[in-house]
Amino acid sequence: AALLGFVIAAVSPAVVVPGLLDLQERGYGVAKGIPSVVIAAASFDDVLAISGFGICLSLVASTAISGGGDGGGDGGGDS
Repeated sequence: AALLGFVIAAVSPAVVVPGLLDLQERGYGVAKGIPSVVIAAASFDDVLAISGFGICLSLVASTAISGGGDGGGDGGGDS
């Protein structure tokens, strides 16, 4: 569930940046620097989403490789 959450949380820079640059050219929010702040926040959000996805994916992969999790496998040992 966390992997899907991080995928959905990512903001597309291809949508955000051109829209905010257009608003900036029209003069909306330029005096307060709003377009620059929103672009920076979207970039930071993408970094967090990519990092979170990578961490969760590595945890899932290491659990699957080590045989941990829901009790799959025979548990090793000599029976």
